[in-house]
Amino acid sequence: MSKKRNKKSVVARRNAGLGDNLLATAHAWYYASQTGRDLEICWAPSMYFKEKTINSFGRFFEVPREIGGVKIQYEEFVKPWKRLHRRLPLFPLKLFIPSLLGETAHKILRDQTPLFIKHWMEKRRQWLTRFIESGGRARAGKVVINTHFNFLEPDKIKPFFDALRLAPKYQERLDDFRDKHFKGKKVIGVHIRYYDKSLPYSNHSPYWMKPEERFNHIKSELRKIIKQLNTKDYVVFLATDNEKVHDFFKTNIDHLVTYEKTFHDLSFTLELHQKTAENAFEDDLIEMFLLAESSILYRYPPSGSWFSYYGSLYASEVVI
Repeated sequence: MSKKRNKKSVVARRNAGLGDNLLATAHAWYYASQTGRDLEICWAPSMYFKEKTINSFGRFFEVPREIGGVKIQYEEFVKPWKRLHRRLPLFPLKLFIPSLLGETAHKILRDQTPLFIKHWMEKRRQWLTRFIESGGRARAGKVVINTHFNFLEPDKIKPFFDALRLAPKYQERLDDFRDKHFKGKKVIGVHIRYYDKSLPYSNHSPYWMKPEERFNHIKSELRKIIKQLNTKDYVVFLATDNEKVHDFFKTNIDHLVTYEKTFHDLSFTLELHQKTAENAFEDDLIEMFLLAESSILYRYPPSGSWFSYYGSLYASEVVI
C-alpha cells in the first residue's frame, strides 16, 4: 500500500479456508507489530479462484494502509516467481519443512508420518509460537508465516480482526440480512462443522461416527440455550457446510434462519473448501461475519472449526 516500504517484512501466506487464512494473517500481523516490520498479505494462489495470480484477500476485504501501526503491503496480482519465493518459511535456526510438494502429496506425508516425527513437529510448532509471542528477532529480511501455530491469546491478535472491513458489496448484503432477521432480537449463532465418515480421519471424525445421535445432542443443547434466554424475541442463526444438517435443524428448531446459499457436493473425498466453486466463498464470508453478531455462539464439534473463530471474538457468550 505504502510507496515507502520497510526492508524487513512478515509475509502472511496461506491457501486454505477463510478461517485458517485469517488466523495465519493475524499471527503474522502480531509478529510484525512486535518487531517493527511491515506485513505483506499474500493469499495467492487461492483455492477460491481459478486465476492463480489473484491475491484473494483484497477480493474479500477492504485493504487497510496500516493496522495498529503496522504498514500493510498488498499486491492485487502476485506474479508466479514471487509466489514461489514466499512459500519458504524463513525462520532462523529451526525451520518447518517447506510445503513445495503440492497439497495432495503434503497431505499424504502428513497423514502417514510416524508418531515420533509428529511429536517433533509439534515441538517445533510450540517453539515457533513462543518465538512469535516473544517478538524473537529473525535475521531474514522476509519472515514467512503460513500457519497459525498454537494460538496466541485472543486479546493479542484481536486488534487485527477489529480492523477487518468487508468489501462494500458484501457488507451491504450482510447489513440487509441483519436488519431483516436480527433487529431487536437476541441472536443465538450456531456453527456446525459436519465431517463425513468417509473423509480422511481428523480431530473432527470422532464426533461424527453416529451423525443422527450428534444431531439430537446438538438439538438438546440448543433448546437448553433457548430456554435460558427466557424470551420469545430471539432468532437462531445457523451456519453449516452440509445440507443434511441444514434440513434437520430447520425442521427441529423454532425461529431458525439461514443465509440462503447453494450447498456443494463433497463427493466423500475432499473437505468443503477444497471443492468450493468459484465465487461460492461470498456466502461463506458473509456467514462468518454474521456469526459475530451473536449474543450466544454455539460451536460444534468441540474440536473446533476456525471458520467460527472470528465470531467467537465478538459474541457475548460462547458455548462449545
